[in-house]
Amino acid sequence: QNVGELAHATQTVREEITQEIRQSTPLSSNEIFDRFLKSRVPAGFTSAEAALLGEVSRSFAPYTVVVEGDDGAVFGLFEGSETPFRISNLDQLRRASGQLQIGNQRVDLPYVSFLRSDPRIIAVPMDRPVTDAAGIRPYRLEQNPMRFQEVVVIQASGERYGEASVRLDPNSQGYVRIPSSATSRIFGSFTPSRGDLVFSKNGDLIGFMVSNGRAVILRNTRLTATLPVGAGFRRADASSLKPVLERLIPPEGQ
Repeated sequence: QNVGELAHATQTVREEITQEIRQSTPLSSNEIFDRFLKSRVPAGFTSAEAALLGEVSRSFAPYTVVVEGDDGAVFGLFEGSETPFRISNLDQLRRASGQLQIGNQRVDLPYVSFLRSDPRIIAVPMDRPVTDAAGIRPYRLEQNPMRFQEVVVIQASGERYGEASVRLDPNSQGYVRIPSSATSRIFGSFTPSRGDLVFSKNGDLIGFMVSNGRAVILRNTRLTATLPVGAGFRRADASSLKPVLERLIPPEGQ
């Protein structure tokens, strides 16, 4: 029994050392960008929104980044401005539906959720067997965003990427400041803006830009609210969520 316990402890220590080495080993921005392009999942959203004269139909075609939560559950994450579920617009929604294209399988979304870390980040459920079959390796969430002095910023569109310095936001826990310029040997410089993704140099996901110069740190995938979509969508549910979620967004100066 003691030998068995020792072997188990040795294996645990070996795995912890391997994990620490992986997290402390920087990757090139090219490697991080290449994995992003290969692992992102296309999505499609349609909505009907209140307008001056009736309703206006809109469609969105963002990509989602796939992450693994604390309990092994898999989610696709979006920044809300790329979807119909912008918090400022929830009371204007009349209908909303969404789909994911995971490999060869098209999946209708039953609901969308809003992250507790910042409700401007939208989470959608994904089945692990489906993502595994499509060869998608979910991202880990970086627990130490200051592990490296620089981060890799990738535009939400996937058109550009570059490296930028990072510092903690002294006025707001849970956020980091990204300067107004990210640089790349291929693309030159560009300005990180809302919706862009921020990765640690080890390839783990730190979070999303939620405004110019500010990114939320996503250390977990805990949810604060859920909104049914498709056939289950109800206008009253969306409208009632708006003031609740607005109170959870810290002002820029705080």
